Amino acid sequence: MRVLILLLLFFVNTTVWAEETRGIGFPTVAAALEALKARTDVNISIQGGWTIADDRLADTIWSFTPSDHPAYPAAVKRAIVSKDGGLYVNMTALCQASKAACDKLITDFKELNEKMIQSIRKESAQATPESEIQVQRLGDDAFRLTLKSFRSRTVDAGQEELLAKAREVCGGKSARYGKYTFETDEAISPTAAEKRPFMIRQDIICGGTESSPAPTSANKDPQWRPTTSQEQLVERQTLAYFSAKDGKKYQAAYALLSPAQKEIISYERWTSMREEFNAKAGEVLSRKIKKVTWYKDPPRAAPGVYAAADFVSQFANVDLHCGFIAWQEQPDGSFLLVREEENFIDNNVKKKLKPGEFEKVRAQFGC
Repeated sequence: MRVLILLLLFFVNTTVWAEETRGIGFPTVAAALEALKARTDVNISIQGGWTIADDRLADTIWSFTPSDHPAYPAAVKRAIVSKDGGLYVNMTALCQASKAACDKLITDFKELNEKMIQSIRKESAQATPESEIQVQRLGDDAFRLTLKSFRSRTVDAGQEELLAKAREVCGGKSARYGKYTFETDEAISPTAAEKRPFMIRQDIICGGTESSPAPTSANKDPQWRPTTSQEQLVERQTLAYFSAKDGKKYQAAYALLSPAQKEIISYERWTSMREEFNAKAGEVLSRKIKKVTWYKDPPRAAPGVYAAADFVSQFANVDLHCGFIAWQEQPDGSFLLVREEENFIDNNVKKKLKPGEFEKVRAQFGC
């Protein structure tokens, strides 16, 4: 019984696409082999009993089964092609043996294709471009570092990557992290053809007590716990900060920033950013503190008590909005804001997402 099997596999990132194909271009396996042998630009060799035809002009490899193979006669034609910025393994096969033998042949070659793809991906990952860091002086002992990275994908990773450069530009002085902005075009669609760089603009201040991008969860004293009054104060202050920002009481909100944060961003600039967000987001519909994580003398940060309040919010024009606010206890027992991070997608962008992509973004943001 003669069985004709035609297969075309497209591999893009982790997605497999199947389309119709016109076959190997010959009516029989024998006709294909004869035509290839007749060409002087095709290299024919025998490997493990298989006849291999290397058509370099077309970047194609042909594999013909040995006469004692269960799927004989069969020809498998494979090519690695580039299309729409993606890398594809294009395979077609003509098998004139039994269906069971042909099915087994195709399964074996699909496994070979997967190994080839993994190898190519590994080589591609090793060829990731080097990171670029630009340095801009903002004033005495103040700089802005701009990182363009294909390696880091989060703010914390980007700040860690910048740490060596921050210490370098500060010379013998310590480096303190301040305000930052970031942008990324991380693909949420499996058909995205190109990985985009992650960019972060990080302000630093040289001198004083060096601080890390954020406190870590490891406390020097694992038995330490915050008091009830500390917990209540941070919760009240977080809600008061939200209320002041949402109510456009910018002076009251800005007053809660630490001196280091005020050195990084002026009141005028901070206010401008808040007004821009409020205009885009619209009326606030809800604010909720999800949890508060406490830290006592964490490593890579100035000694003291810290609290990170995770929150989620909803606005008239923004369904997805979340982040955290980090507070540091002051000598008088009060808390001042030392870091704020927020992530959001406005409703106009949300409407353009494909089914399932919104939940994927929510997971990436940690909302």
